[in-house]
Amino acid sequence: IRDALYEREDLRLPSLAEKLKLSTHQLSELINVHYQMSFNQYLNVHRILVACELLLKRDKTILTIAYEVGF
Repeated sequence: IRDALYEREDLRLPSLAEKLKLSTHQLSELINVHYQMSFNQYLNVHRILVACELLLKRDKTILTIAYEVGF
């Protein structure tokens, strides 16, 4: 079973850092330096990309997809 953490609406930097066995500082720096964005920006970009893929299938409402990807 795939664990899509981005789907959790309560996902925060500390909980993801813990899951990855990194400090919050390390994870924040990694995202900031590598992707040149904040954690929230990174998370939302990922959610939007997944939502776009789901919207193309046209079998769910926009609201359903938004909740599904963690908004």
